[in-house]
Amino acid sequence: RMLYTAAVIQFLPELL
Repeated sequence: RMLYTAAVIQFLPELL
C-alpha cells in the first residue's frame, strides 16, 4: 500500500 501511495503521489503532479 505504501509503495502504491508513493507512486500515486509522484504521478498525481505529473497528471496535473
